[in-house]
Amino acid sequence: MFERVNESQKRMIGPYKSNWQKMAAAFMSLGQSFEADQTTSSTGVKNAIKESANVLHKIGSQHEENGKKEMEQLLDWLYVYKGICANVPDILNVHKSAFSKLRDNERLQAEGKLSPAEADAIRQRVDVVTYAMLAEINHLNQERNDDFRQMLGSYFSQQAQFYTGIGQQLGQLAEQFKKS
Repeated sequence: MFERVNESQKRMIGPYKSNWQKMAAAFMSLGQSFEADQTTSSTGVKNAIKESANVLHKIGSQHEENGKKEMEQLLDWLYVYKGICANVPDILNVHKSAFSKLRDNERLQAEGKLSPAEADAIRQRVDVVTYAMLAEINHLNQERNDDFRQMLGSYFSQQAQFYTGIGQQLGQLAEQFKKS
């Protein structure tokens, strides 16, 4: 997930921005070709084309801003979560180690090398480790669900707002051409 979002961020900042701004430059060139026509009938179209160039350039800049701002927040959060998840194997290894010691001690008790009281004390400590591990994993799962719900909900809300804004800008351009 981190790699995909990182790749998307790079595209937003680089090629997507560049593509929109190249379109803006093309509209600017088209607008300049209309400059030779000095009739009043072409004024509306000329102005709409020039405005299109400005809006398309702005949309390119908005892609860069979106990539740096909203996607960076998601990347930071995923990076932190990746670090948290990296500790889960360590927690499981502590439990495996404790459980292995328990089996060793049961064998020693069966051989008569460990008293029942000592074996019971060890079993109780392993139970504490087991319950602590289960509680930690349960807590991690609850936090994970809440964190993902909040973070991804926020991310998609920001993306919807971003693309809605682009759609509105393009819609306004369409209206300008209809009026020209």
